[in-house]
Amino acid sequence: MSREELPTNYAQAIYKMALEEWTSWLTSAQQQLLTDKATAEALFDAGVSPDEKRRRLEMILPAESSARFKQFLGFLLEKDDLQSLDDIVGAFEGLVERGAERAVAYVTSALELSDEERTQVQDSLRRRFGAGLDFDFQVDPALLGGVRVRVGDTVIDSTVATRLESLRDHLGAR
Repeated sequence: MSREELPTNYAQAIYKMALEEWTSWLTSAQQQLLTDKATAEALFDAGVSPDEKRRRLEMILPAESSARFKQFLGFLLEKDDLQSLDDIVGAFEGLVERGAERAVAYVTSALELSDEERTQVQDSLRRRFGAGLDFDFQVDPALLGGVRVRVGDTVIDSTVATRLESLRDHLGAR
């Protein structure tokens, strides 16, 4: 291993350890909520005081978890979003699997795209956004036709519904 590779290798090791820790803590808290029904009910009950909810939350947190992790779950509790923990864990595991740097192209079409059409869309978007792009294909008949793509903050909308809306706005402005 060269001296130039050393920092990258250490950084990758730190990144992997951090992800493994958070994954472990999240799944542990998730399992505690599933198995300790009384605590889960208390945490989701609007009639339970915030102080009691915080006390109950402390009981299910992994002892070895970081202060940041505990703060995060406390924030979810405060915002009444703790019931979304299963979805959060699922989304986090998806990020871990594909890596944080990988962008996702959300492709929505009016009709189901054929394999050939999907390949064409993927090739085109990879040329524009990079080879490491993941894809999430969805169907929305309300689009009437065409495709809408969102990658990060970039939206490419060539749907019939959007074109009709634009035409309606243009004609209404006259």
